[in-house]
Amino acid sequence: MRLHQYQKDAIRFLLNHPRCSLFADPGAGKTVIILSVLAILKARGLLPRPVLVTAPSIVCETVWRQEAEKWRHLIDLTFSLVAGSKKEKKGALQSPADIHLVTHEYLRLMEEELPKYRTLIVDESSRYFTKWTGDTVKILRRLSFERQHIMTGTPTPNTLMSLFSQQFIADKGASFGKTITPFRAEFFNESRFNVFSKWVPKKDAEEKMSEHLRGHCYRIEIKEHLDIPELSTHDVLIPGVKRNLSKCITKKGILDPIVCADERRVTGGVSVEGLFIDKMKLKELEGLLSELQGKQAIVFYSFDAEGIALARHFNAPKIDGGTPKHVRKELVDSWNNKGLDLLLINPATAGYGINLQSGGHDLIFYTLPNNQAHYSQAIARVWRQGVEQKVRVHRLLIKGSIDIAAARSLESKEEQQTALLNAIKEMLG
Repeated sequence: MRLHQYQKDAIRFLLNHPRCSLFADPGAGKTVIILSVLAILKARGLLPRPVLVTAPSIVCETVWRQEAEKWRHLIDLTFSLVAGSKKEKKGALQSPADIHLVTHEYLRLMEEELPKYRTLIVDESSRYFTKWTGDTVKILRRLSFERQHIMTGTPTPNTLMSLFSQQFIADKGASFGKTITPFRAEFFNESRFNVFSKWVPKKDAEEKMSEHLRGHCYRIEIKEHLDIPELSTHDVLIPGVKRNLSKCITKKGILDPIVCADERRVTGGVSVEGLFIDKMKLKELEGLLSELQGKQAIVFYSFDAEGIALARHFNAPKIDGGTPKHVRKELVDSWNNKGLDLLLINPATAGYGINLQSGGHDLIFYTLPNNQAHYSQAIARVWRQGVEQKVRVHRLLIKGSIDIAAARSLESKEEQQTALLNAIKEMLG
């Protein structure tokens, strides 16, 4: 295999900018880009070792080492996966390997070990490092590395505010400063309701942010470089009893996450025990699958009970956070080899580190996630480099329910993120 020119350009940028972020669409090859940078530095005798790579668990286990094995120029890189028992983890951290792979969750538990590392790579940064006051972010705020990069395809999963802590990890404040208060004042207006407040982006905030990111960020939009088939979205609107959504908002004017989650569960028609108590949406799903006439389909669900109920009803396998690694691999291989007609996936726990573009191209959202990164990453499991047919997204939405609000919320978050990424792209020329 050969690197694409856009990947070579990104490698050159990262080599010349030891503290920067890489915002690249899923499937653009973020991992091989970063690994190539490390391999070049190693060949020059300039690699600050060991390199600490932190990523979601499944990405640590199935992506980094496997990606290096695909490329001849990466064959000399060595890896140590920090996993298993306490003793095994301690041994892995003492390994002389070039790269230590550590899960996001374990990173905060090895604070005493962090100062020995001279290079930090944060993969899928938008999944765990968007909160400035988060424990792990606080730890990294106190540390400085000779080379540090973050990687993500969704830098602002829910709000532009999510960008600050991630970019600080990448460049130690070179883009937006060292504290969040001036960042808020420059790019946001405070909207108050009683004693509560909400930060709303100012006009042209995305463009102004992109100016601050100049020289500290590299953006890759994959459709500009590769011929990827079209993505289409079709909303299946299902008649239903109009719900009173006012209860989702407290008397203090803020969203109640528990009530909102309950409302989202209601639209799926599944009890917490995993039993169907309302089959409106289920019947639409059955009809849609029938219309596909045996074509492969992935159904994304949001709640464990939904996954249990759907798996039982359709006698279909599912992938979630509890799926063993070997079972996950078997299911992915079977899907890509056309051995499965239906696959159920929870995008919140299984939307990273699996590539499904060689199987079917119909994606169905039984319930929508409330996180834009989970939504985008779920679609990107299929709509990515290597897909050969048009990808169709079907969203099952009950009229008058929180489904409609959830769809609009995702679109609003996507618009903000797209505006920011487009501004960065224009800045790079």
